[in-house]
Amino acid sequence: MCSGVAERWSTWRLDSKRTRVFFWSNVTVILPCPATVPTIFNATGNLFYFNRQSTSTPAYFLRQGCDYTCGASVTALHNWQNNLYWRINGTFDSETKAFHTQPKPGNSQLCTVGTSTWTFYSFGGWQALGEDLSSSTTINPGFNAPAYPNDDYSLPNGSPNSFFVVFDEIQSDAERNRAQSVQKRVEGRQKHPAADEISRSMMHVQQPQQE
Repeated sequence: MCSGVAERWSTWRLDSKRTRVFFWSNVTVILPCPATVPTIFNATGNLFYFNRQSTSTPAYFLRQGCDYTCGASVTALHNWQNNLYWRINGTFDSETKAFHTQPKPGNSQLCTVGTSTWTFYSFGGWQALGEDLSSSTTINPGFNAPAYPNDDYSLPNGSPNSFFVVFDEIQSDAERNRAQSVQKRVEGRQKHPAADEISRSMMHVQQPQQE
């Protein structure tokens, strides 16, 4: 699950189970330094699946956007925990530019888009900062047939770890249908009350007092 006010991720829902998989990121909103640095982004219990790297053309970085912490620790600004990262060649664990921070502000604005102000970290270095302490880069999530043209990101063997909860569309639809059925019955009773309900309501009508 991800939440935040500055960093925005885009997702594609390509499978019948609506598996939450992240493919690419957008540039973030630029914010001024607040008096107290808030946690602006939470990313926990997700699957990140990708095939590019920092040496690709164009270069690919898992995270994009503003990372200047205004002097606070990166864990104060972001919270990344219990995620699974998988690059299809299985080499993300050895990627020297897997993650980054921006320790200094840009010349004309606090946040920079380019990499000149970034400090890069391997996954192990990222964990040393306090991020993704229980996350993994070496487990293939086991998607059914993720390559084009199938684009099937369902998980036939279930969740690859204890943190990721597979979205059950069938169960969700059943719960939604039950809720809609109950709502329709309630609305129907309000419009057309049963005879015994009418009688009970009439019994509670106060009779005018005789003078």
